[in-house]
Amino acid sequence: MSDLILNPITLVECVALTHGFEPEDFPKTLITVYGQVVDLIDGAGNWTENLHFEHVGYVSRKIKWADRFHHNDYVEWIIRGWTIDRLEHNLNIKAITAIHSNIDTLNISGTTSDEIAEQLFQWCEKLVIGGALKLDQVPAAAARSLYEWGLEEDLSGFSEHRLFSLSQVRKFRNSTGTLVTIRDSRFGPFTRTELSFIEAAMNDYVEVTATERAAYYLARDWGLRPIQMALLHVSDYGTDELGPFISVPCVKGTKRSILRRAKSNFVKRYIADDTAEAIQSQIPVAHEVAASMRARIGKFSGEEQAAKLETPLFPAKGRSDLRLERYCRDPKVFKYSLHCDSHTISKLMRDLTWKLRIPKTKTEKVESDDYYLNITAYRFRRTKGTSMVLAGATPEDVAEALDHVSVDSIKYYFRYNLELHDFINRAHSESPDIVRAVEAWGGRLDNMGDLLPNEIKIGSLGKCTRGSACPYHPTVSCYSCQNFKPSKNADHRQALIDIQNFKNMIRDTSTGPINQQLETAIHGAKSVILAIKHEDRSTDAASRNS
Repeated sequence: MSDLILNPITLVECVALTHGFEPEDFPKTLITVYGQVVDLIDGAGNWTENLHFEHVGYVSRKIKWADRFHHNDYVEWIIRGWTIDRLEHNLNIKAITAIHSNIDTLNISGTTSDEIAEQLFQWCEKLVIGGALKLDQVPAAAARSLYEWGLEEDLSGFSEHRLFSLSQVRKFRNSTGTLVTIRDSRFGPFTRTELSFIEAAMNDYVEVTATERAAYYLARDWGLRPIQMALLHVSDYGTDELGPFISVPCVKGTKRSILRRAKSNFVKRYIADDTAEAIQSQIPVAHEVAASMRARIGKFSGEEQAAKLETPLFPAKGRSDLRLERYCRDPKVFKYSLHCDSHTISKLMRDLTWKLRIPKTKTEKVESDDYYLNITAYRFRRTKGTSMVLAGATPEDVAEALDHVSVDSIKYYFRYNLELHDFINRAHSESPDIVRAVEAWGGRLDNMGDLLPNEIKIGSLGKCTRGSACPYHPTVSCYSCQNFKPSKNADHRQALIDIQNFKNMIRDTSTGPINQQLETAIHGAKSVILAIKHEDRSTDAASRNS
């Protein structure tokens, strides 16, 4: 074992000498899933300073490679071997980062292969459990991947039983997570009224660009991911006897993600007329931007090769010379050198929030992050999924439309019925007070059925999804807590009276934060009462009309 930085040959020799088997030499280069060749070892036989490569359609990636990852030579060899394998088959940089950033917490006291394998397993188990408790699946998935690689390499001490035990660690889920996704006023799906506000603002605001319009309408029609938009070509737009369409690449799932723009990886999506008009306006803009980039690329690849590049619908406007050189060195990624990155599309959509500045309500006066209607690409995906469910689509239809490899990823759309969403939509035509109440509690009102994992019953008031003991005064603080799911049948009016009485009782003895917290709780209780009353009224009206 050594803390010295070992070159690839010396590291392999040390592992072979200490652990009694002959590992293969490290390759000098690796080929990523997109075909890019990346140097692992420099001309002097040492590790290269960084691994620099393109995560096509996303960003340029860099991984520090010259420094040691761990003081133990055997662990060092394992980490490097696993990292190379991941880059060649998956490019899951989050998993690699999770292992690299945590590996220094692995304490190795053993000397044999079996002892080190035992301590590595225990470390992986801690990562899996820790990730599950923090509702973060990345460390857990990374740890399982690392251990699985050791098993597939037939390393001493690695066993299928232990891999199975890592896979069986319970994945805790925040039971309010889907509620935040579906009916959260900042990140959930848009209502019909909100979509009409966005389109009206885009039509009125002359500074909205053709690029922004094209991205908006594609997101509205099909909820395309930013990466899917980033991979589109101008030639993917067309018309046939059924109307205008866009051919969209599939990107979800390891195999489909690697295919990128392979001919077999496209689906035809018919689009609305206003979407077609927005794309037609964007095409000349795309050609103009691409022409400028081709001139720069031609300096590295030659003008003839640069001229062969197809024009993306959303081309990159700028890129460093170093990055362009990397694109030009590898034919497999060269064809993507004009494409913008997905985060460019994401930022473009987010920026519409502050460019359009659509107020969420008409009565609030203070500008804040929550004052304007939040616009993001993924809100349109949730809107598309929700609207399909309400239209009677099957789980398979929704999964296919949203480019998911299975129905497991979209099941949460089906937990919400038509009455709830009609209730939300109708509320937006009501008074501002009702709007705020519905946005605060819509989707969280509960019928007090069976408790889900991590839920705790709070008397007759409702449920708490905190998953642990509450450090506050439950019957008071619940109404200002995002973990609270009020029961529709509870006596919230009496609870409101109790809180007001409590506030009056301590008025002369307490000041500052306590009074402010009680004011917030009182406001929350009033909002719950208002939201339940409005829902009951909407339900009664629907019953009379049916």
